[in-house]
Amino acid sequence: MSAYFLFSLLIVVSATLSYINTKFLKLPKAIGLTILSMTFAVLCGSFLSEHNFLFIALSSFDFKTTVLEGMLSFLLFANALHFNMIDLRKEIKAVFALASIGLILSAVITAILIYIFCHIVGVDISFGYCLVFGALISPTDPIAVISTLAGNKAVPGYIKTRVVGESLFNDATGIVLFVVLSHIVFFGSGGDYGSQTSGWVTYSWIITKQISLEAGGGILLGWLFAKVAMLFINSNKDSETSIFITLAIATMGYLIAHSLHVSGPIAMVTAGLFIGHSLSQRKENCPDQVEKLDRFWLVIDNMLNSFLFILIGLELSSIKFDHIAIWIGIAGIFIVTIARFISISVPITIIDRSLTKASAKSNLLMAWSGIRGGISLALALSLPAEGNIIISMTYVVVVLSILAQG
Repeated sequence: MSAYFLFSLLIVVSATLSYINTKFLKLPKAIGLTILSMTFAVLCGSFLSEHNFLFIALSSFDFKTTVLEGMLSFLLFANALHFNMIDLRKEIKAVFALASIGLILSAVITAILIYIFCHIVGVDISFGYCLVFGALISPTDPIAVISTLAGNKAVPGYIKTRVVGESLFNDATGIVLFVVLSHIVFFGSGGDYGSQTSGWVTYSWIITKQISLEAGGGILLGWLFAKVAMLFINSNKDSETSIFITLAIATMGYLIAHSLHVSGPIAMVTAGLFIGHSLSQRKENCPDQVEKLDRFWLVIDNMLNSFLFILIGLELSSIKFDHIAIWIGIAGIFIVTIARFISISVPITIIDRSLTKASAKSNLLMAWSGIRGGISLALALSLPAEGNIIISMTYVVVVLSILAQG
């Protein structure tokens, strides 16, 4: 089926389900669209034959490519564009600690706890598989996090800044960690992983070096993109031209980052942050230009958010579930939250230099606010066939995270 037909079908499904949710269910977008799209996938799978064009179409969506190579750059740029950079500067130490050390701690603790749980219940799974699962499930999803926290007035401002800031920057760490570990486990000495101390040291160095290069390069490139973009925007007051300039950054900029082997997500976040900050200063002189630009990216953000949650639900029809993996996934949502709480508490306690009941409650709230979403699922779907248990576990954790924490 053609890409145009699949895109048209996605538009029709999104319009229909969005109408049902806003008119009748009136649930938060993340929860409502995920439930409705999963229900739609189940109904299609139950009542349509495998040769029906609609069933074939739903199975034809390439979730991984659509998210990682299509939607992610736009979503990250749009989210960063509307994020308050002044607030981020106040919490910059906490954000980078959570997005680096915190994420690696979370991945390792998750792997250990999943491995112990599986052996307690009699499920034979290698520690390498658990590490891969820990790496892909530990990054919090910026799209899901921002969509959920945006209108939540009960969450203190500094916690929102830390959680959202972390979610914007932890993709680079998580993706590098996942790529290295999945290569070791599925294409290297997976079964013997961790048995050789020299291997651990070598791979730890590779991971550290790669994260530093990709993140550092992404920040530098994103800053350069922002400078070039603002050079053109400042010299032209036309709104449409400004929109085209930012679209150029979000499209070609992402491709350039990948061609230079630096983090595309980090480059988009950095560019969005600096451009957004510059536009806020320009608002007094050119209010019409800035307002139209903001509105455009707000519409893009909302539309792609809806697409993402619907695609997560529709993916239910494509995944071959292992019933054992489903039960591990249900336990996994608790394990992942516990691991996140521990991985948050360690760096935050060091940075804030305090450990009180109030700080523990704040850390618990941050742990619960860290929602998993489409990025984790897209990474899982890039695994070979033998990683199906990880795909099933990831889908269960992602859906439960959206429904319970959203």
